[in-house]
Amino acid sequence: MILDGQVFHTMHMRKSLIGILAFVLLITTVASNSFAQDAAKLGGTCSHPGSVAPVGGQKIICAVISEHLAVYKPWSAELQKDPFSIYRKSASGPNPNSVQIDPKTLIIPKSNELPTSFSNLWEFRKGVSYQAWKKISDILKKYSSTSSKKTSNNYQPVLHLYVGPNSLKPNIDLLKGFAIIHNVFSEYDPFKNIYVFIYNAQDHQWANTIADQVMGPTLVNQMHSLSAVPDQSINSNYPNNNENDVVHCVGVDSCNASNAWADGQSSVYIGLGLPNQIDQFLQGPNSSFLDWSGSEFWHALWFEQYQKNGSLQPIRPFAGGSQVLGAANNPPLWFTMASEQFSQDIIEYSNSYSKYLTDMVNRYSNVNHVIKTETPDLGNQLDSGYLTKMLDISHATSVDTLSWQNGNYYADLTTTLVPRIIEILVALKGPSITLDIPKDMSKGMSFEDSFKKEFGTTWQEVTPIIIKVLLDEYQNHY
Repeated sequence: MILDGQVFHTMHMRKSLIGILAFVLLITTVASNSFAQDAAKLGGTCSHPGSVAPVGGQKIICAVISEHLAVYKPWSAELQKDPFSIYRKSASGPNPNSVQIDPKTLIIPKSNELPTSFSNLWEFRKGVSYQAWKKISDILKKYSSTSSKKTSNNYQPVLHLYVGPNSLKPNIDLLKGFAIIHNVFSEYDPFKNIYVFIYNAQDHQWANTIADQVMGPTLVNQMHSLSAVPDQSINSNYPNNNENDVVHCVGVDSCNASNAWADGQSSVYIGLGLPNQIDQFLQGPNSSFLDWSGSEFWHALWFEQYQKNGSLQPIRPFAGGSQVLGAANNPPLWFTMASEQFSQDIIEYSNSYSKYLTDMVNRYSNVNHVIKTETPDLGNQLDSGYLTKMLDISHATSVDTLSWQNGNYYADLTTTLVPRIIEILVALKGPSITLDIPKDMSKGMSFEDSFKKEFGTTWQEVTPIIIKVLLDEYQNHY
């Protein structure tokens, strides 16, 4: 049936299950905030809140301790029930590492104080955040209607919504988040059909069965061929999954994961697995479900470029086959994963610069913890030496731990440090840069060549100024 542009499907689970996807590293997100991990260790960062790992004869559990950081803590019944409990408690009181921007005292840069190129980036560095936010806000102001159906080019997609028989349907307009992302990236061909599968852990197999029916054998076979190399860490991170799943859960009792796929013919398929704690997640005006689903819509937009150009490549094994890298012709995973974070900010903060700036400034709050525990090969604190090693262009093509295609190694930085890099690029070129580089690379260009095409300069030439700006932001809290 069609309800306000939505096709709402009520279906019962069939008895047989035909799985359709081994884990695809490139297009998977965890909840509304992305967390990631390397090896399981007490105090180390982790990907999947609520997941449990055995270490040294005892259990440790992935717990969220701040908006952008999850770490392994000793297992407890409280954390098993609610892996967000530490963050919930800390969020109710003052956080000595956080910065709160008061909109009443916030100074807005003047138009002649905004950076326009790398040549004046350092001079106008304090205008980066406002310039990035303003470019997005100005685009969205062009669409004055509050309706989620009336968007650029009269965008009216059909939302095919599949909600598991035991899952709670969100009381929000999913099309609103999709429409915001579409408006910001309106130069890209819109999706005409949006298929969304919403499920909890109890409905996990149901969701895989329905996705198999809806997507059909061509897409199913394509998914298998592109993800034929299994990531050995998936068995421990996703104990309720098998390698044929198209949608995922991070544990037996909680899903808390999402992914997206596009077919190259204007259809997108999005799986949204629900976490245990769904009060604020699904309900009310502050629901994080909206920006979560919107970020997957952004994922699908860049993935669609590879489908249209017939340039999809599989993930690659390294380290003796025990780990995998992203496809060789994809943008750096830190670029795409942090751009996804930026797309969430577009949805959540497009109407409030002070809230946007607060979020961006606080992304630095846990960066040194991430550096020490996750990227020790690059250094032990955020300084010029660390950033010089991290941003070395040689990592764009290397096949080793430091490769920019190693999602496990850099993923934690994509929720802390790297969104500030994306912000610089958006300030100078607009939000479309997060899709323009993937589009260039889907046509055969390297990251280095695409960057030069888009900015008129090389990555090596601008790296020193990017480093100076990042360190100044970090040290002076802006």
